[in-house]
Parts: sequence; structure tokens; C-alpha cells
Amino acid sequence: MNHCTRPKSFLSLFLRYVLSLLALFLVSACAQPNFTVIADRILWPPAPASPLLEFKALYYSQYSVLSSQYQGLPTIFEGSEEVLLRRASGVVSDGHGKVFVSDSVLRNVLIFDFVTKIVRVLDVDNLFGKPMGMDMGPDGRLYVADAGRMRVLVFGPDGKYLDSIGDESRLLRPMNVAVNSSLGRIYVSDARKHQIVVFTLSGKFLFQFGGMGRGDGKLAMPHGLRFDRNGNLFVADMLNSRIQVFDPEGRFVSSIGDRAPYQLELEYPRDIAFSSDGNLHIIDIKRALLVSCEPNGKLLLVTGSDGHTTHPLGLSSPTGISIGSDDTIHIVDQINNRLTLWKYFGTSSEQALHKEVDLLVK
Repeated sequence: MNHCTRPKSFLSLFLRYVLSLLALFLVSACAQPNFTVIADRILWPPAPASPLLEFKALYYSQYSVLSSQYQGLPTIFEGSEEVLLRRASGVVSDGHGKVFVSDSVLRNVLIFDFVTKIVRVLDVDNLFGKPMGMDMGPDGRLYVADAGRMRVLVFGPDGKYLDSIGDESRLLRPMNVAVNSSLGRIYVSDARKHQIVVFTLSGKFLFQFGGMGRGDGKLAMPHGLRFDRNGNLFVADMLNSRIQVFDPEGRFVSSIGDRAPYQLELEYPRDIAFSSDGNLHIIDIKRALLVSCEPNGKLLLVTGSDGHTTHPLGLSSPTGISIGSDDTIHIVDQINNRLTLWKYFGTSSEQALHKEVDLLVK
């Protein structure tokens, strides 16, 4: 199909597919509840711009899937009982076909296995209080910030509980975690202390930095945090409407989103992730947007409707983002109770990008 006639606005893409969605839904509804297939690929932004994203799928549970006909992408997960997302908080991919989604209402972490097509829960021993953001070390260990238990829970590659890091004397409301394996440290954002708290991987407290304020290096309810390829820590400084950059020792480096020349007009940046080309991707929970930019803050792309929506291509209250090694973007939305998958093409090689897009549109 020729994609040169794609609509010019993001949400109007839906109009083009609504008839095929309805027809396919009527055919498939009897076979599986809430199961729909989008026949065409959806690229963003539309022509004549070079697309940077392709919509792949939505997942609510193992039985409720909105999926493109994408090679190798499962259209349904199996399980003895349906597991529904209730209030998704964080997400991380292991790079080998498993996507972990924390749910603060279920008090658990759901594992979407794209290899076995099975979804299951991680915790069977009621360990979690309020699981939030997560990160995974290169050894496959999963680190989960638990705002209810006031600590970080650690699980092995086999899913078994190993240990906890921190306690109420060090953490009050841990919201996310970033692993720095080269330094043997984990960095935890604490929304109540307005600080980043640093531990060794074995759990020894090292130092903390930040503190409530608006000046350089000060924080207001920090959430998402990730390291870039140069070893700098990027922090979603949510109530200050910006992303702050620190070196590994907690020294202020820069701030993006709130000053010239690149003012991104962020409101509540909740979580962040880096793609393989080094670009930064931010989810804004208040504006319900995915904002993609260069590490210095130069805007590349805005995805969403700048408002809360149940539209399959939009967002309502995004809380977590993770990008896999293949540049698949995973976003969890706590109001729409779903996991959204996008494919990011990247900008590091314009020639490769145009070649891939040519293959898509033929």
C-alpha cells in the first residue's frame, strides 16, 4: 500500500484505520474477547517527514491485545488465569524477549514473555508494597524501587528474590532506580526526600545529593533516572519541569528543558530512556506525551495528542518508559492500563533510516 497519502495529524491517523479495525474486530471478537488487528503499519511522523517511529502493539493482559501484523510479534499471551494491568507504574526490558511491568495496585511485577507468549507474575510471596520504577543490571538482576517498603528489592535472572537495599532510615519514597555496573552502584530517586540516594550493589550506603529547590542541582520530586553513554546521570526532575544531568559523584553538569536554546516545555517529566543512537526519550505524565530529543535538549519529535486520551495511538497518564537493545520503546500508561510498543528507527544514520523506511512503504 502506498503510504504517501497518510493523514497530516497524529490522531487523524485513526480515521484511516477505523473501518478496518471495526471489520476485523467483528470477525475476531468471537474467537477471543477484545482482540483486534490493525492491518496497515502506522508510521510517525507522516510524510513528507522521515518517520522515526512505527506503532507496534498495545497490551492490557494476555487476552486483551491490539497488535499489528508484525513478524514475530505474538498476538496473544497464554495463561491459566487472565492477568489484567490495574495501575502500571514502571517498565524495563531484559533485551531477550521479556518485558517487566510493575503494578502498584496488584503489588506485583508482570512479566510479558514475547518468546513463550506467556504472561506471569514475578512475586508469589507478597514481597512488594508498592513497586514503582525498575532497572536491570547486565547480569540479569532486576532492581525494583518499592515506595511502600521504602527499599529496593533485588531479583535474580531466574526471578527469585535475592535481597533488599536500603530501609526507612535511607529511603522514604523510592520511585526509580538506575544501575551503574562499571562503578558497582545503584542510584535511587526518592520523591519525598527530593534526593538521589546512592548504594553499592551489595547495599552499602555511599552518599546522596539533591535536596528540595529550583536551583542547579536541586530537585523537586525526582522520578526517572538513566545513565547516558558517557556515564552521566540524567534525572527526571518532575516538579521542576526539567531534566537535570549529574556526573556519577552527584555534581551538577547541566539542565535541559527549562532554558535556552532548547526549551522543551515539559510539565511533569516522569521517566526517561536512551535509544541506541544516544538520543533521549521523555514521557510527560501531565501533558501525556512522548518527547524525543538529542541529549542537549534539541527537540526531534513529539508523540501524542498533548492531552489525556484513550485513543490507541495516544497516552493518558504515562508513568514508565524503557527502550530495548533493538530500539523497541515500551511505555506503560496507568490510566489506560496498558503497555504500548513502538519501534524507533533512529537518526544516527540517515542512509540506513531511508533504506529501512523505503522497505516499509513499498
